[in-house]
Amino acid sequence: MTTWISRKCTDEILAAIKSKDDLTYIFNIVGAGGTGKTIILRQIGEQLGSINGTDANYPWGGILDLFHSEVNTNSGLEDLLSRSFERNEEFMQYHAERKKFLARRQSGETGKELEKERTQLSATFADCMNKVTSKDKVVIALDTAEKVQYETDEIQELCQLEGESSSVKEWLLHQLSQWKNCIVLLAGRENKDLNDRLQDEISQLSHIKYKVINLRGFDEDEAAEYFKTQETDHQIIKEFDVKFRKQLWEITNGKPIRLDLAIYITEHELGLEEFSQIIGNLPPEESQDALDQKLIDHLMQHENDTSTRTIFNYLAITRKGLDARLLQYLAEGEWSLQDCQSKLDQISERSFIKKRPNDGRFFLHDEVYDLCDKYMLDTPDVQEKCIKLVSWYDAQSSSSADQVGLSEGEKEKQSNQIDSIIYRLRANPISGYQWYSVLSDEAIRYAEIGLDMRLRNELFSFLKGQSAIDQELIKQHQDLQKEITYNTAADWVKRYVSRGAYDKAIGVGRKMYIFGDKFFKSESLYSKLARADFDVYFSQALIYSGEIDEAIKILDNVILELEKKQLPEKLAHTGNPHDYSNRRLNLILGRAHNNLGYAIWTGKGRLHKALNKLRPAIPYFRASDLHEEYANTMDNMGRIYALLYERDRAEAMLDDGLSIRKRLRREYRIALSLNSRAIGFLAFGDPHSARKFANEALKMFMALNVQRGIGLSALTLGRALRKLGNTWGTSFHSLDECIKFSEEAEGMNRKSIEIFEISVREPLRLLNAYNELGCTLRDRAIMQSNTDSISISSSSLASDAIKVFLKAIEMAKDDHPRIYINCCEDLAQTLYQQNELDKAENWLVKAKDFVPIEYFLKNGQGLPDLLESDELVEEYFLLLGKVELLSGYITYQKGFIKGQGRVGRESLATAMQHFVFSITYFELYSKRAAGRETAYKQLYDRFKKCSTEDLKYLRDVTIPTIASDYGLDPTWVGALFEDTLGLAIQLEI
Repeated sequence: MTTWISRKCTDEILAAIKSKDDLTYIFNIVGAGGTGKTIILRQIGEQLGSINGTDANYPWGGILDLFHSEVNTNSGLEDLLSRSFERNEEFMQYHAERKKFLARRQSGETGKELEKERTQLSATFADCMNKVTSKDKVVIALDTAEKVQYETDEIQELCQLEGESSSVKEWLLHQLSQWKNCIVLLAGRENKDLNDRLQDEISQLSHIKYKVINLRGFDEDEAAEYFKTQETDHQIIKEFDVKFRKQLWEITNGKPIRLDLAIYITEHELGLEEFSQIIGNLPPEESQDALDQKLIDHLMQHENDTSTRTIFNYLAITRKGLDARLLQYLAEGEWSLQDCQSKLDQISERSFIKKRPNDGRFFLHDEVYDLCDKYMLDTPDVQEKCIKLVSWYDAQSSSSADQVGLSEGEKEKQSNQIDSIIYRLRANPISGYQWYSVLSDEAIRYAEIGLDMRLRNELFSFLKGQSAIDQELIKQHQDLQKEITYNTAADWVKRYVSRGAYDKAIGVGRKMYIFGDKFFKSESLYSKLARADFDVYFSQALIYSGEIDEAIKILDNVILELEKKQLPEKLAHTGNPHDYSNRRLNLILGRAHNNLGYAIWTGKGRLHKALNKLRPAIPYFRASDLHEEYANTMDNMGRIYALLYERDRAEAMLDDGLSIRKRLRREYRIALSLNSRAIGFLAFGDPHSARKFANEALKMFMALNVQRGIGLSALTLGRALRKLGNTWGTSFHSLDECIKFSEEAEGMNRKSIEIFEISVREPLRLLNAYNELGCTLRDRAIMQSNTDSISISSSSLASDAIKVFLKAIEMAKDDHPRIYINCCEDLAQTLYQQNELDKAENWLVKAKDFVPIEYFLKNGQGLPDLLESDELVEEYFLLLGKVELLSGYITYQKGFIKGQGRVGRESLATAMQHFVFSITYFELYSKRAAGRETAYKQLYDRFKKCSTEDLKYLRDVTIPTIASDYGLDPTWVGALFEDTLGLAIQLEI
């Protein structure tokens, strides 16, 4: 056991550990650097059986040092604590939930579901900890606890986001409020915010006893004991007289680390006489600083052994630790790997050297780092050495990425990347921050919260730490500080968007618009890019929240400001598109165009305009090899082309997006593309392929337990199964098979409804799911009427379908006019099939009432004026085509009933007008529209039974009149007649 004196506070801590109550004791040990905080933790650890006081030994959880980025995350702490305390599968539930969570996040999933699961994971961990503490009082020790202060930035304070749930601080406060029957030791420098939160939120709880221990240097009694205990290992102390001991205690303020350094230098370098002279000559008013300078100078520059001196100097630079491999690299092969390890081991027992047990890395004491920065290191020399360190870490990252076993290799790569940030920032703060920014953006986009927070902590450790070197570099780059502040605002909006917390994202956005001049007042490129990045993600939150008009306005302004009317194809390749600024410009503009097109498509229903806005994103993404962004745009465009029945383009783009995502190996994104591909197959009448792809997507989403993905793919699969069921009149499947397809479809519809109504509240998706359920029940009613089965009546199914449609109509009437029209038409179809023709007509009238008047064909005015308008909503033509088609059915059927089997000319003429209008509207929507083909077939099926005289009347009188009255092309209308009725006349003859 190491020889340390017992500090007065340790007795109180040990008494709490031995207590038999079930209270939780929290000791917040606060002190300046070098006062012995870590030593106290190690003393407690040794008392509980740890060999070195650092490693875990149940019930001691080991020292968890928040200085290390992999420890200073929620998941890092959970992992280390569960490994330390698990005895009988107490953390089994946590491990199971964690595994699912990681699989979903690694697949590329983001949004509310992932955020909800992360919050649940934290609650489960607390429950598992309490399973452990129900048996034993365990001890948890967190060192360098001041590190959590770096988590709060200016934007958090301005927007009141200090309670950000993903931070270690919030995780810790939540856990402390839940843990029972344990001892928690927090050791660190002053952190007023953390202490205030502990006092206000934790100390008041009935099961908590909280105490702050303000640790200073040794008092006079402790100093006397210190010198006595050190005499055995350091014989020179025996030469210290009482006066010299007191003088040394006073000038070091009793700080253990300074006393250790003084003894080491006296013993190994100067001797007592020379060191006494140095102390005697120190200026009284500056004695502490002067001594510090002397101590660090002798330690680093006058060590007798040259190799030890070299290693000390390397340690002063390598803030993320020095191991044998890195030492060999820095020494440029002067020593073998074995020699490097031996030399490191030789210095490991020195009190100002710390060795990390789990990976063998060596560190200086925190206070010694500060002294080196303040008195010894030269900034240019530090930068030169950091450039060399960056090269080493880059090589390690490349090597780990090539390992077999993606997750382990990726984990090691991330650790190397994070550890390299401090060296990159010191080597060149500008390029270092730019490198960080790219990595941070990807971490945020894919909701890798642990990685995001680790990256962020490293940046803020550099910005807000006490290092004299770092502060000098920051002063030299004042503009960088502004850029970071600008980007911090955008990053918070991105975080909330990626988690599906759109209300929070919008809240930050609104606040920043109020104080925007403070954060975005510069005309520099980095200020403009930061503002544009912020605006693009703020608009994305607005789109998902239904505030489409404001989002479109913001995106238009972003594009106008950055493009300045330059062609995207040219601007995307200005300069090197992979340089930081050009890459970022391409990323922002690509996202702006993509989001603008998406908003116009989903929010406005303007399909061709959406395509025109989406296309410019492509050159930006392609130029800078932004593969996932490109795949996302391809997916959006492919689905729009599918809506327009442009098969070749739709399938090419959907396939392209899917293949890219497969290469990127993000399962969630792959599943999204599979679902989109299934939607494409449905658009082109291939329900078999649609079923296959939707089912594959559903399986992937279910494996990831992604409720939103399950809801989306279940909706698509349900539609594919319904379409398969509708093949019962063909040779593809028997009627019984088709009924089973329909029953499966109903199950998928109901699953989707449950998800979008309860788990993932998305009104638009919910409406689509209800509409699809109504269609499924309606279609099965027809099947059932053609069977001998009495399991369920056709009328009962139709009645259920009507109820579903009525509910969807009520939900859609205020905010979703196009869905309202579609549901009215589907309800009218159901009523038509039940021969309730008047009711069906009434619902078609209600449907048309929701269509803007400018979309209608008008007598004497020809085709609608807005055909070339930028504001055209093509879907209204599609809906009018469906309404007119069903109106034609109803008119024909009413005439058939009235004429007792023979439809009169008046009814034929009216029905013909509905069919001509239907085909015209479908043509206006898309010349390849599926409804157009249906209208042709239905027109032929109904009119082929007419007499030759009636057919000639329709050809010679009715159709020319319709063409003349409504300004339709007589050639086109005549061709329509010859393709359908002409054949019927020939058959009559």
